[in-house]
Amino acid sequence: MPHADIMIVDDTPENLKILVGVLKEEGYKVRAVLSGQMALTAVQAAVPDLILLDINMPGMNGYEVCGQLKADPQLQHIPVIFISALAGEVDLARLAEAGAVDYIGKPFRFDEVLRKVADYLQT
Repeated sequence: MPHADIMIVDDTPENLKILVGVLKEEGYKVRAVLSGQMALTAVQAAVPDLILLDINMPGMNGYEVCGQLKADPQLQHIPVIFISALAGEVDLARLAEAGAVDYIGKPFRFDEVLRKVADYLQT
């Protein structure tokens, strides 16, 4: 689904730069934000087709952001894929409880990122 609008939320600018580059190269429209609060504001301005959301961020973590998105009838349909350096320690039950559809571990494997993004944009 090229030209889909993807929002990436991560407090690490280097992670944003990497993901923005990979996804833009595939033809996606990409918006990057540095915090959960910024994401909640940005999603109100323009609803993305998919969100890549870091779990561990200062202030508001990914679980809290995802919970707020899923509590909003206007936004609950957006697929959220968590991104985390805690790949082996991600609590899959908590992930599902928050409303996320999947997660991607860091460091990023670009083939995995592109495959999962494409898969969830088609559903």
